[in-house]
Amino acid sequence: MLALIDLDGPIVDFMSSALKANRSDLPLEKMTKWNVWETLEIPKDEFWKNIEETDNFWEDLSPTSWANDLISMVEDHGFDWIFCSTPSRDPRSASGKLEWIQRHFPHKAGDYSLTTKKFLYAKAWHTLIDDSEINISEYRTMLAGEAIMWPAPWNTMRKVTEPFPYLDGSLTRARKRFEHFVGS
Repeated sequence: MLALIDLDGPIVDFMSSALKANRSDLPLEKMTKWNVWETLEIPKDEFWKNIEETDNFWEDLSPTSWANDLISMVEDHGFDWIFCSTPSRDPRSASGKLEWIQRHFPHKAGDYSLTTKKFLYAKAWHTLIDDSEINISEYRTMLAGEAIMWPAPWNTMRKVTEPFPYLDGSLTRARKRFEHFVGS
């Protein structure tokens, strides 16, 4: 079993840094859309330009306070895991994400996928953990594997105040589905 864990949101605090790069003091709880520029009421290109102009934006992102607990729970359920993240159009995004992984998870420096098409990884033995409704929806349309929405203010799971019992139940279901698939 393999878990594909999104970086931005579940593991890395992208939103706080994106808000700071765009000179906004809006609290995360007010971020009700994944498309941050819509909430900030600025053009999409301006939003990304402000990030691109921030030195070492991707390399210097902070881990979320729950990153290690999330990974520990995935491992406790018997999953191997990789990071599966979508880089922006700026090439420094991809290289910055790789540097971030090497800095914070050196033992996983080769275990990642950078792609805009996470749904192509949908297989019966794969589970995607992501905070993007679009990524989850596309993955589920492949009718293979499991897709777990990581709760965040910008997705439909925003009312889940205790994400770890939810994650525990979701991983248990994914494991049972896999065991049924292989006939264990």
